[in-house]
Amino acid sequence: MEDKETEILSRLAANHLYLAQFEPLRAIIVALRVRNPELALSILQTIVSQSGRFDNVTWSPSCSSPSLLTYLTTLELIQFDNASSIWGFDHETLRLRAEFLLLVQNLIDRIVGSTRKKLELETVNKAGEEEEVSTAIETVEERSDLLGAEEGEPKDVPVEIGDCVQVLDKVLELGVKRLKVEGAIAEVDGNQSEARPATVGLVDEEELTCLSRVIGDHADAFDALCSNIQRQVGSSEYYGPSLAITVRSNNDGTSALNEEEDVKCLASIQRCVQKTHLNQLKECLKNGDVNGAVSHIRFLHVEPGVDEAEYRYVELRSILNTSKVKEMTRNHIGSEVFQDLLKIILAQKKASESDYEVMRGRLFSVYEAALSSNSRHIVEMIQIIQDQVLAEEIEIHRGLDNNQIPLPIQRFLSYIMELKPEISVDEKTAYLTKATFFCTSDLYHYARVSGSHVLECIMDAALSAVKRTELQEANNVLLLFPRLRPLVAAMGWDLLSGQLKERRELMQLLWISKPPEVLQDASSEVKCQLEDISCVEHLCDTLCYHLDLAAFVACVNSGRSWSSKFSLLQSGKGHLVCSRVDTDSDLFVENFVLERLSVQSPLRVLFDVVPGIRFEDAVELIEMQPISSSIATERRIQDIELMHMRYALESAVLALGSMEKGVTAERDYHQVAFCHLNDLSKHLESIDNIARKVVSSWFAFFNTLHISYLYW
Repeated sequence: MEDKETEILSRLAANHLYLAQFEPLRAIIVALRVRNPELALSILQTIVSQSGRFDNVTWSPSCSSPSLLTYLTTLELIQFDNASSIWGFDHETLRLRAEFLLLVQNLIDRIVGSTRKKLELETVNKAGEEEEVSTAIETVEERSDLLGAEEGEPKDVPVEIGDCVQVLDKVLELGVKRLKVEGAIAEVDGNQSEARPATVGLVDEEELTCLSRVIGDHADAFDALCSNIQRQVGSSEYYGPSLAITVRSNNDGTSALNEEEDVKCLASIQRCVQKTHLNQLKECLKNGDVNGAVSHIRFLHVEPGVDEAEYRYVELRSILNTSKVKEMTRNHIGSEVFQDLLKIILAQKKASESDYEVMRGRLFSVYEAALSSNSRHIVEMIQIIQDQVLAEEIEIHRGLDNNQIPLPIQRFLSYIMELKPEISVDEKTAYLTKATFFCTSDLYHYARVSGSHVLECIMDAALSAVKRTELQEANNVLLLFPRLRPLVAAMGWDLLSGQLKERRELMQLLWISKPPEVLQDASSEVKCQLEDISCVEHLCDTLCYHLDLAAFVACVNSGRSWSSKFSLLQSGKGHLVCSRVDTDSDLFVENFVLERLSVQSPLRVLFDVVPGIRFEDAVELIEMQPISSSIATERRIQDIELMHMRYALESAVLALGSMEKGVTAERDYHQVAFCHLNDLSKHLESIDNIARKVVSSWFAFFNTLHISYLYW
């Protein structure tokens, strides 16, 4: 009973096979696998080994070709444990070889179908008819009839397309041969085996050149075919891991030689596809079609079977210096193509902002296409060439008289100069934000290629502008990294020695007029811990304080009044101040005071150059002095106490002098003396240090006794 059921299932399998009904065939195989696994395995192996080529098969839309039948059968076959035992290689290799047939068949159908569509459209246009053109090729017999393959003359397609299809037919036969096995399975259908040739002539490289006519129109299909070939041949020169198994299972020198010839033929297909894309890429560059050239990059691969001389790839680890890259790259075709492409794209950096965005978009598209190729070598090659082009640009720029400003920063400054004054604040902010983003990106690559640091480039450019007294230019450069403003202000101070106006403008631009992101909130400044203030920021505050002291001395020396509303330091703290007119200032006096302040304390300089300074002015100026630590706070308290002692002694002396004048003079000076004594008392009360208070009190006591004696 079981044998009868097996026989019935076998007949049903044969019927579905000749009707090209794969799903019913698959169901029969599943049923047979339960009853007779060996028979089910044998049927599937026979179909695959024959590449689905059986006479009198009625192909259906669901299974339209032997290649599709072979691939679907292979997917079912590899579900068995010993599916590929008769071939001598693993399941994955079997699947790849069956997939190769399907990909080649798909290419043939697409080429013929697209050609028929073009021809029929031309016919419809000529006849003036409006009919929908069908492009499907339902059966292999229809394709053979269309091409007239048996007679060797295509019927409905141009001769050059017919040649391409005939070459692909040979490639298809190569795939069929690689699925055949020697032995019992090959003899199941003896008549069919004898009807087909045991050996297939290999396709030479000259015949493959005709495929260049259709590779561009069907790039995705050819790329999938090359990917399949690469996975078949592996990483060795002639044999991949799967081929090595085949050679070991056939201890025959002829089999090994045949496998080597097969792999060489497959490598020729890869090489033909790669050459075609390289040639088309160069043709696009010649015609100025950058987007078309970029579209070919994702189909380029550096892999076995493709001669690396065609790419002229330079290994990244073998690059010793830029000159070597330049020398090696110029001698290579592939690198020249990429070099020309990148030069055309990067040349748009010198154009307007909109063109610059187009340049960045195209450059990103180049890397996107290179990454899509799944070839690490292509990406590295493009990066090396981009670095080489950038290095050449840097060398040319350094040879010019441009004050050694890095090229990205110089381009950024030119963008700012192009800003129209009538644009709104929002438009200006958006423009500067975009320009800053572009410049920082380019500056990163500049620093990477030149071996510099990004911040070093910004600092050098800003200090160079300060040295040339181009302070607004330095301010524009620091828009790239605003946190460097206090450092440049502090370092630029010494570069402007003796230039008072420039020093004041430097501190005004780079420190007082801080951008919002680094401006401290005045309300939280009191709560801010002293340790949070950096030494550079404290130095900038100190330099502003020195400028205020110098301005005060110059005003007093010239007989003009001074007010804290002119203070540069107070304006940096957010206080409302008035602009100071520098035309009336004594530059010599201010520079003299600044030189003294560089080596002496503000308290000493203040009382040396202005001995008769009012107590209120002295206290106001000393309290303006920036503090950076608790120790500095204590020192300022001590300075204020010393000032109280000094003015206490001065009040005592003035009181004594007034009483002496009152003894001999007619006017009554005792009221003036009492006023000085009142000031003396206030100063003594303000002194917290016990020792200083005792000394001042004793001096005041003896002074009082002396005054009393005079009255007595």
